[in-house]
Amino acid sequence: MKRAHSKEIVWQVSESIIPPGSPLPFTKVNGSRYVGVNQITADVTMFDGLPAKVRLTRWAMGWSLGWDSMPGGDISLYEGGWERVSDQSN
Repeated sequence: MKRAHSKEIVWQVSESIIPPGSPLPFTKVNGSRYVGVNQITADVTMFDGLPAKVRLTRWAMGWSLGWDSMPGGDISLYEGGWERVSDQSN
């Protein structure tokens, strides 16, 4: 059985957890890799150009997604797209 490429999984999982037709919170996956067999880490470029690190963990029902690092603060999806809802630049 061939493992799916980690970058493809990052895109697929991210698309599956937001409302249909919504933009992803990131514009580019700069690099991704498996960590063992049940985790993927990825460096991404966010909607506003800032870098972030995402971690996916495989469990019985699929993949969960969490953010290891998100400089610039938390984000939220509004009708107009993604926005920063807190400023952690200080």
